[in-house]
Amino acid sequence: MVELYIFVLGLLFGSFYNVVGLRLPKGESIVFPGSHCPKCGHKLMWYENIPLISYVFLKGRCKKCKCRISAWYPAIELFTALLFLISYYVFGISEEFFISIVISSLVAIIFVSDVNYMIILDSPLVIGSILICLIRFIYNDFNSVLYSLLNGFIIFGMMYLIMLMLQRHSKKVEKKIVRILEVLIPQILEHKRTQVKAQETQKELLNRKRKTMQLNGIYTVILRRAVSQVLKMKSIYPTQRNGQIIVMQIVQ
Repeated sequence: MVELYIFVLGLLFGSFYNVVGLRLPKGESIVFPGSHCPKCGHKLMWYENIPLISYVFLKGRCKKCKCRISAWYPAIELFTALLFLISYYVFGISEEFFISIVISSLVAIIFVSDVNYMIILDSPLVIGSILICLIRFIYNDFNSVLYSLLNGFIIFGMMYLIMLMLQRHSKKVEKKIVRILEVLIPQILEHKRTQVKAQETQKELLNRKRKTMQLNGIYTVILRRAVSQVLKMKSIYPTQRNGQIIVMQIVQ
């Protein structure tokens, strides 16, 4: 049931990211006017604006002018919903999940603006970086947040130097991708370290169990041999039958 909620939430956010990626590069408001047909300006009713479902119901055409609606709209909605769902399956409801949601949102917005205008917007990157820092601060102490910011600045510096070197050959190098990397890379590295530690701990526990089972097996074999020797000696030492019975009871 949680998966369904997250998938629907992804569809809704994907519809909003379409608006953000298409309007912000043109300097338009993302609130007014409401959703409308890009050809005739027809204002969409609520039932014409349901993510993914309305596109299928209207057969990909405007209800008024019958012009074809771009398939990019439902594609971005579905893409965002799948990213949200994958984030939940991989991380569960955790710090990494919310960070992954923010990064997925940035990817969707950047994809829309870059495909349509070849522009990567500044404002979503800034807001996304602030949100990630807030999530880190909520789930961790101040030192951890400071450590992440320091890693981000170091990576930003390295990427900026690489960008300056590349500018000698090309003046149209995308500068703003650096801001995503400075936030994204520390999170990936930290999550990888946690996974490696968990795997090492699991291997140690398995090795200990195997050694314990091997020792128990050796002790069992030795005890059985000792008991068999005692039983063989009953004809020579008949007075030891009580002791023999006690040994057999212990073994059982």
